Amino acid sequence: MPKRIQQALMSLVCLGCITVAAQPQPSVTPTPPPSIAPLVTESERQQVSFGTGFSIGNGFVLTAHHVVKNLNKVLVGSVQTGKWVSSDVVKIDAVLDLALIKTSLELPPLQLAKSDKVPMGLEISVIGFPQPRIQGLTPKITQGIINGYPNLKQQAEDRGYFQISADISQGNSGGPLIGPDGSVIGMVQRKLSSQRVLERTQEWTVNVGFALRSSHILGFLEGTAATVQIKPLETNNLLRPFQIFEKVNTGVVSIIARTEPANR
Repeated sequence: MPKRIQQALMSLVCLGCITVAAQPQPSVTPTPPPSIAPLVTESERQQVSFGTGFSIGNGFVLTAHHVVKNLNKVLVGSVQTGKWVSSDVVKIDAVLDLALIKTSLELPPLQLAKSDKVPMGLEISVIGFPQPRIQGLTPKITQGIINGYPNLKQQAEDRGYFQISADISQGNSGGPLIGPDGSVIGMVQRKLSSQRVLERTQEWTVNVGFALRSSHILGFLEGTAATVQIKPLETNNLLRPFQIFEKVNTGVVSIIARTEPANR
């Protein structure tokens, strides 16, 4: 691999997990729901990862694989549901960075639209749980546009990633990329590391994120028990940000994954 390409790839960082060895909690740590034990304690020395997921119906939730990777306790929940429940990872794809989770929570499904009809410059929204240790475990919405592709071949063949301008942070990974009509057209997974770019180019680059296109998500779900609702993307149906949030936020959940001793 050419050195310049390798350096560029090194600038991409996973968004989802704030994965840390146990340390004293910052003073800004949000108070978790009463049903959840402390995520990290000095005695357990366990790891914790925060991310976002979204419901596709029948108890199935999608998130990014790196949010749950190598962690044996996966909790799914939200402030809206008022609880977090232990859930099972039933399928993963490490290459696509996808994970399918089965949960007992009853969640309204989000509809998916095929990503082959997504034009450049389309308005998009991201709903998720960025920086939960600082911003808390309530969903946040940011907006932007589809502002590019890693290369023209990916654009033409409906594969790979959208480049997006919406502001995203650690904790957003696994969350839905939402079109202007409220349908899901991808999954937020990564962003460009501004610090690494600054070190190499002396320029500060902001709001360069990447979302896996929904064509990959639909292929990943083939052969599973999950049934997904697919609808045409309505590019002329421009919902306002508060309307998009009201339409889909109850199907967006927080993912908290951690290590736990096997004898528990």
